[in-house]
Amino acid sequence: MELIAFKDELEQLLDQELTLNKNVMELEETLGGTEGENKEQEDQVKVLLEAISSEKITKESISETLTTLKVKASTSQAELNYVKENRERVVRELDELNVLMISNNEHIIKSEADINEKSLSIEKLLEASNDSDQTIKEKELYLKSLNDKKHLLANERESLYKKREIISDEVNQLDKELLRLQNQKGSIENTKNDQATYMWNEYEITINNAAGYQDENLGTLTEMRKAIKDLRTNIRDLGPVNVNSIEEYKAVSERYEFLSAQRDDLIESKEKIIGVIEELKSDMEILFRQKFKEISKKFTEVFKELFGGGKAFLELVEGDDILEAGIEIIAQPPGKKLQTMALLSGGEKAFTAISLLFAIQSLKPSPFCVLDEIEAALDDANVIRFANYLRKLTANSQFIIITHRKGTMEIADALYGITMQEKGISTQVSVKLLENSMLE
Repeated sequence: MELIAFKDELEQLLDQELTLNKNVMELEETLGGTEGENKEQEDQVKVLLEAISSEKITKESISETLTTLKVKASTSQAELNYVKENRERVVRELDELNVLMISNNEHIIKSEADINEKSLSIEKLLEASNDSDQTIKEKELYLKSLNDKKHLLANERESLYKKREIISDEVNQLDKELLRLQNQKGSIENTKNDQATYMWNEYEITINNAAGYQDENLGTLTEMRKAIKDLRTNIRDLGPVNVNSIEEYKAVSERYEFLSAQRDDLIESKEKIIGVIEELKSDMEILFRQKFKEISKKFTEVFKELFGGGKAFLELVEGDDILEAGIEIIAQPPGKKLQTMALLSGGEKAFTAISLLFAIQSLKPSPFCVLDEIEAALDDANVIRFANYLRKLTANSQFIIITHRKGTMEIADALYGITMQEKGISTQVSVKLLENSMLE
């Protein structure tokens, strides 16, 4: 604020200096014009000279004042920079104190909020009075009080650390005492177990059972030992006695009852399982007859399509159990009589078997099939029929065929083969048949 006032006053003085310079120039011009006229104006000239001298003195005074103001302005600027540096230093110290406060315990954490609040107050005060040394001194005193408070909290923390060490030592001592008592307890329990083992080995009684034999009228320890000796003598006179016969009978009886219950459960489970098997067998026979008829019907259709006529069907060689009965394949290629598959030629057998395979595949398509030279025994005409029908099945299944027949290769989407261009070196060759793929 004072710097702004200095600047305003400096501008006013500069304006006055310009005005005075203008007046001096006017007076000098007037003086130069009047010197050649007459002496009557000499008094007036003297007055003007005195005025000029007075104006020059005033000008010098103003120049000195201006210089003084410039010096004050420079000093104020230096003081302002000093205040700003002190402010930045105070802010840095406050930040360092905040970092230190974070690492302290709960007391320091609680005071951190107060410090941050006061730090904001300090910043606001510094912004409101950057040119006030007195304000900075007050804030330095406040900062000193904060440092004192921090040292006080640090001392309290140190005291807490010492108390924690004392408590930790006490806990260690208690742990040692607990370990000693646990060891003593274990030793007592071992002694108790030894005594219980001795009582069982010698008298076959437990500690709880022995408590029932306690009698205050037994007399002294010597008398009780004498009574024990007499009882042992009487027991020896009785001879060998199976004292465990009652327990053995009880154990055998319980075992017999358990095994009897297990036997009854097994018999009941067996009857249930037999019933389930009979029920499943009945369902399987019904399902088998149904599926067998479907396959036989489809086999007839596929056979006619592949052979270009004729007829074929499946026949059961029935016995006592339909699920174990044999299956006879009856076929009649075009131009031949009806006969079993065993009487057909090699090619006809292969084509009939292919018909049955395709019939089953048509009823329940498999997503993926591998065929290994099943058409090897067919002639070229039947190979073409086989290939065309196989092409129909590709709508629901994917086939990989191992073959050497040209007709089968022609309907494939892709061919994969092995060639040996050089002796001893096998090479894989693949061909994509795009025309067939597009036809599909």
